[in-house]
Amino acid sequence: MHWVYILLIFLWGCRSSQEKSRTDGGIISLAPHITEIIYAIDAEDRLLGVTDYCNYPPEAQGKERLGGFLNPNIEKIVALNPGIAIGIPSHMDLSKKIDPFMITTILLPNETVA
Repeated sequence: MHWVYILLIFLWGCRSSQEKSRTDGGIISLAPHITEIIYAIDAEDRLLGVTDYCNYPPEAQGKERLGGFLNPNIEKIVALNPGIAIGIPSHMDLSKKIDPFMITTILLPNETVA
């Protein structure tokens, strides 16, 4: 549960000073449980897009749809111009593809509840 606090601090306090990192844009969620966490910490105003499977909370259904959990639409992601993409370890290939567009990718482990 401590990673939720780390994510919260990162989302509110992070301002980039590095040349290749840009976190001042919005956020995209690449998994339903991440979308739920973003709403739980009241950061939904920064949420630009979600997967087609993000249906909770109901307000998430009004966000831009970015494709499936395992096959997100890279063109839509880049067009939204987010600063941060939050996904899981299986999104490593996607991370490499969007890295040239200065989108910071955070991959949160999802193997256990802890």
